[in-house]
Amino acid sequence: MANGNFTFVEPLTQTGVSHYPGFWYYFIGLVSWLTHLPVHLVWTILGLAILSAAVLTVGVVATRISKKAWAPILPALALLSGTLAVETTQYWYTPLESHAVLWAPYASIFTLNGEVAGICIAVITLSLLVDALFKQDQLRAHKLSRIEIFIAAVLVGLLANIQTYTFFSIVFVAAIFVTARDLARHPSRARAYVTIAFGAVILLAGKEIAKTLGPLPLIGLLLLSMAPTLFPAAWRAKRIAIPALLIAGIAASPQVIRTAIGLVNEDPFLLYREASSANLGILEPATLAASTVWILLFITVGIGLWRSHQASLSALVIALGLGFMIMPANDLWGFNQEPYRLWIQLAILSSLLLMIPLAHSFSRFMGFTREHKAMFLIALTLALSAWGLGLKDFQGFWNFAEQQGVTDVTDTRAIAIKSLTKTTSGLVLGSQCMDPLVFKLIAQTPVPYFNLGLAWPVEKPNFDTFLDPGTTQPNNPLTLQNAKVQWVVTDSSCATDWQFPNDQRVVKVAETEYLTTISPATLMLWRVNPN
Repeated sequence: MANGNFTFVEPLTQTGVSHYPGFWYYFIGLVSWLTHLPVHLVWTILGLAILSAAVLTVGVVATRISKKAWAPILPALALLSGTLAVETTQYWYTPLESHAVLWAPYASIFTLNGEVAGICIAVITLSLLVDALFKQDQLRAHKLSRIEIFIAAVLVGLLANIQTYTFFSIVFVAAIFVTARDLARHPSRARAYVTIAFGAVILLAGKEIAKTLGPLPLIGLLLLSMAPTLFPAAWRAKRIAIPALLIAGIAASPQVIRTAIGLVNEDPFLLYREASSANLGILEPATLAASTVWILLFITVGIGLWRSHQASLSALVIALGLGFMIMPANDLWGFNQEPYRLWIQLAILSSLLLMIPLAHSFSRFMGFTREHKAMFLIALTLALSAWGLGLKDFQGFWNFAEQQGVTDVTDTRAIAIKSLTKTTSGLVLGSQCMDPLVFKLIAQTPVPYFNLGLAWPVEKPNFDTFLDPGTTQPNNPLTLQNAKVQWVVTDSSCATDWQFPNDQRVVKVAETEYLTTISPATLMLWRVNPN
């Protein structure tokens, strides 16, 4: 996109078709193309902007509801919550029995990628929804409330085009939120029992249902299980609910339509992606330890809201709590889509959004009974103690990030790579000693590499052979030719770089020197002649 390619292709080889919801990345590329700023700079600026917007929105809503001027500091502090990994594993994240890991919000936010953007948009969405409906609870609804709901609807739909799992999470949590709030405002044992029963049936029979329908329809069935409450709630507020649903549907439609077309055409990548998340469950003792801060936070907020009669705030806590329990355990009920990632997402959502009812709890504190105050202070002390222990994780992550350093895309080698590859077209293979993603960022050319879980290039089997780990396939000119690689860059400072037979299938056409910290080195450009 940054180079003017506006097609939906696999982003590294720039071939094939990408069904990935990559709106955020297309937006970054578009801004880079319009402003002529480097992609990595635009990535950082926009990432920090959306993160700041999320934290600011939570802070503003928390202040409006609690009337506490210091409330905006709460979401910033909440992002430092840790998994107590240093205490339990002596490292900054918690490894699980599968290859999955659990880490604190800041470790995900550090990347400022599309998933982070999606989570931030989800936070803004729920914050606006809570603010709008809280005003209705206080009989203070006005035009601004309707605007907030419509903006939230746009953002929910937009999420479908940014990050699939975040979209599923926010829709599920929002549905529970509306359901719980409606039952609090319009109590009905019949509707409550039927809604709970339908949901329990879907969760208990989910694995069998998935064998017939596949895993993805289970989310739709879970939403449908809340219909006995959602439909009456929507009808009571039909002048707002129906337009909001239409707005969300229209905003989500580009990605929904693209994905539906791909599934109808049995796109091999989509079929693979739907069934590729096995053995990533998180239900083990380590997860319970990693969840300590959040468990104590939910308890603290629950005590703080006790007898508050605040339907919207109570519904938010219930929605986040059920979402945190159900979505990360999705391998147990048949959905089976990267449970550990959903745990991390719900941890971030809960860290930020629970600050709204927590701030409100502080505003109510002086009206608590003596026993209520004692319970709240005990829970708060335990939560703060766990949060304080978790700061060791942050220190460990900070040290890790410092050790990894910063990728320099403006040093002498980067300048030499740009100079050497500026006239090439087609796939360019970088040095074996350079990460292909870094090489692409520097050279801004298609590279013969792809992410198995992101999108697939044309003639994927040839790339599977080419990228087979533990082999030296790129040294084989025939493998390069079959993968349609047209150019190769090697580096004299790389002792294990590619070596080609002297048979004119791979021919050196140019070279350029650059300075290392030790001595001069040479980059060589090779042309791969077609077979």
